[in-house]
Amino acid sequence: MTSPRLANPSLSAEALFAAGLGILLSLAMTLGGSNQQRDGLILVLELFALALFPAVVWRLMTRGTDRSTWSLVGLAGFVLAVPIVQLAPLPVEVWTHLPGRALAIETLQAADASIGPRPLRLDPDRTWASFLWLWPGITLGLGAATIDLPGRQRLLELVLALLVLGLALAALQVTWGARPLQPAAEVHAGLPIGFFANRNHQAIALVAGLPLTVCLAVFRARSSAWKRRAEVTLYTALSGLLVIGVVATRSRAGLVLGGLALLMSLASFLRFRRRPDRTMGGDLWIVLGGAAVLVLALQIGAGAVLERFDQLETGEGRFQSWPVILDLAREFQPAGSGMGSFEAIFSSVEPIEMVEPAYLNNAHNDFLELWLEAGLLFPLGLVLFLAWFAPAAVRAFRDPGDQAAVARAAAIGLLSLLLHSVVDYPLRTQALACLFALFCGLLAPCPAKQAAARAITCPGP
Repeated sequence: MTSPRLANPSLSAEALFAAGLGILLSLAMTLGGSNQQRDGLILVLELFALALFPAVVWRLMTRGTDRSTWSLVGLAGFVLAVPIVQLAPLPVEVWTHLPGRALAIETLQAADASIGPRPLRLDPDRTWASFLWLWPGITLGLGAATIDLPGRQRLLELVLALLVLGLALAALQVTWGARPLQPAAEVHAGLPIGFFANRNHQAIALVAGLPLTVCLAVFRARSSAWKRRAEVTLYTALSGLLVIGVVATRSRAGLVLGGLALLMSLASFLRFRRRPDRTMGGDLWIVLGGAAVLVLALQIGAGAVLERFDQLETGEGRFQSWPVILDLAREFQPAGSGMGSFEAIFSSVEPIEMVEPAYLNNAHNDFLELWLEAGLLFPLGLVLFLAWFAPAAVRAFRDPGDQAAVARAAAIGLLSLLLHSVVDYPLRTQALACLFALFCGLLAPCPAKQAAARAITCPGP
């Protein structure tokens, strides 16, 4: 008899790599919920990602990577190149003529300091920090693109387990209100924010988890009738739990995007039911049960959420700051102010009437902030990403295969995070940036050689 381990000698290496990705994801989701007062913890996450990255490169080179995945690799390289380009020293004649450098030049002249070759970035240390900050997401996303379908399902299960763990922590935060349970929270202390620093990021993480429950539920349809019904019921209940968690945060964006994610997930579920090899039969009662949970959650928390929508009539600081940030971004074009420079640059020009005890550390609009910091490289990168994302998402919703179920969940999660970036800064939070990168990797096709290997069965006795 040939043992499975001898028939597949790379099994242990495969399991070890999957464990490494799982650890990286767990560290990112539990330690990366806040960018403040956690520099040491984020450094641990970055070093672990750098240590794992050589294995990712090896797997990309040896596992039959297709064109779509290589395009994703190219996008990752583009993202990493932005801070490197900004750190390259520029001749004095070039640097002094860059838009937005007048104040820096006046400061150097007032200090009687020599103006020699300088990088585009006004604060190189922050740009180096931004460069290192990118590695966990890059490693996780490209690593996920190299694993097979069962491995991808396990990653989705891990994401949901971490979200449930965050919900348990959120319940303790509301019940006890203990400060040690919310070490990163200031404005949002006492709210059910889990591992995050504010309610909006907790809400969008839960929203991104909604399509994952549908994806994992449909994989159980090959089980026996009673087991299938029990497992799908479990995932439906989990969907209801995530919805209740979203409503409990009282996040307006979370409520709107949660409804959109549920509709898209339902579309994915209904498409699955039409497949001849898998049918949910009478399990439509589960969908009705999920709708009942949603209605109940809305009844419980709708009043508090609607009160926060009323605040839009009087305006909010984030909306009032956008025109100022837009003018500032125009001033620094085409080169940008440098990655990680928003807080310092904005505070230097913030109108006196907008100065408050709670300072603005991000633009509450990822697109606007990246336009300021990266200059014309940002719209170029965005166009390249959309050119990759749109065909991959369309392919995921057209393909009825098993792999497409994972890809559809990833596409819905990506779209939710992108839409949330219009009114907040999820991609500037390590946990959500890593979740975004993970979805990118899961949207890429499974490696060709691994798919072929799974078609070969090990010889029996």
